[in-house]
Amino acid sequence: MSGSGSTWTRREFVGNVAGVAGVGACAIGLLGRNSDLSASEGAKGMMPGSATIQLSYDVVVVGGGMAGMTAALAAAKNGAKTLLVERYPYCGGAFTAGMVIHIAGLVDHRRIHKTDELTMNPRKWIVQGLAVEYHERLSKFGATHGPQWDHEPAKIIFDAILADYGVDVLYGTHFHAAKVGGGGRIESVELIYRTAKVIATGKVFVDGSGDGDLAAAAGAKFDVGRDSDHRMQPATLSYMVADVLYGTGENLNGILRKAWEEDKIPKDIRPAVIGPRWAEGKKRTELWCSIPRQWGDFSDPIEYSKMERRARAIGWEIFRYLKANTKALSDAYLGSICQQVWPREGRRVRAGYTLTADDVRHEARFEDVVARGAFYLDLHSVTPGTIGWDLDEHRPKMNTYFDIPYRSILPVGVENLLLAGRMLGSTQEAYSATRVMGTGIATGQAAGTAAALAVRSKRTAREVPIKQLQETLRSQGVVI
Repeated sequence: MSGSGSTWTRREFVGNVAGVAGVGACAIGLLGRNSDLSASEGAKGMMPGSATIQLSYDVVVVGGGMAGMTAALAAAKNGAKTLLVERYPYCGGAFTAGMVIHIAGLVDHRRIHKTDELTMNPRKWIVQGLAVEYHERLSKFGATHGPQWDHEPAKIIFDAILADYGVDVLYGTHFHAAKVGGGGRIESVELIYRTAKVIATGKVFVDGSGDGDLAAAAGAKFDVGRDSDHRMQPATLSYMVADVLYGTGENLNGILRKAWEEDKIPKDIRPAVIGPRWAEGKKRTELWCSIPRQWGDFSDPIEYSKMERRARAIGWEIFRYLKANTKALSDAYLGSICQQVWPREGRRVRAGYTLTADDVRHEARFEDVVARGAFYLDLHSVTPGTIGWDLDEHRPKMNTYFDIPYRSILPVGVENLLLAGRMLGSTQEAYSATRVMGTGIATGQAAGTAAALAVRSKRTAREVPIKQLQETLRSQGVVI
């Protein structure tokens, strides 16, 4: 069918997308073994100016970052026909697109720079379950060093894992709107792929967008930033410097700090050289760097665009400074810059329980625990130009972990929606500990599992028996 405003079948739609991309039916096989999105053989040609495709699933997950991808896998693992929607052309979110290669929150935060068994062996981690599977699959390709993973092979390996579990994936597809019916239930979501509209109905939905986009569109209440003025933590731009000489003994962060103090680099940005990627035994390696102080309003496209340009320009100047003033980078070149400036903070959706800083500090335990958090209170200053943190204590002493209750991933007012990742119910202070990817994997597995159980038992997410959910999670490797 062609022409403006036409409606396409799934087969016509995906077949034409395959024709546009030039990938053919073989690549579409990565959508999953039991995919409902199979391409029509020999389909060619561009999509019409406007098309609509109708899809129907048990579980629809919006957002394919570490939390959303894990939710989709968990739902499929437990028998639900699952669709995952991701705006980028690959999954992994802040890890792959943001090049944040340290998966914080998997291990006790005091051990993140150690190389003992508690750090390097995933079956000793605080967050396990699907996190262990990711690690083991990546390790087969030499793409891990404890909780530090290689983002480029992960893009391919995540595709393979999603295919193995039979998850249907729509890449390059943006969430646009939610249709909410009676009783506060989401009936469908409207998605946009280029000029095509996709309407996906579902029985249960999971918001893995990172910013609570689906929850907000469905009418859930939320909070943003500091209560007094809604200011949020700054964003970060990551980049890799290639062909760096390893073992020169230079303190690169010390050199940058001195340059910052002497006004040789921008004063309101204190950059960081986070370190080489598992460089032991190598003469040359890649260096992971970041510009961790970019304040602004990500809801404003003009302001956001300025932040992107400025962050890249500053990253380039800092690279040039290190190249000119260190032996380690004298022959180095700029290898890659992450997909976007990555925000530390977004919406916090109001849920059945609001985690607090005291819950983190005192390692709270809950009867309805479904996930564990192992990161510390890390509230970067919300005041532009300020270098530091907005809590009296930073990296407080915490022996092990804190519990995340099921209530925290159940938004108030929307009956068939679960929260996966950082937008769960919390204060801004607690958010600084729950925002990391390891915790996102944990809450994602809980949300996806609960979604599948709700579909199977024809209950709302809120009605899923907590004991059944906990038993299912434990049987699939989750430690709670």
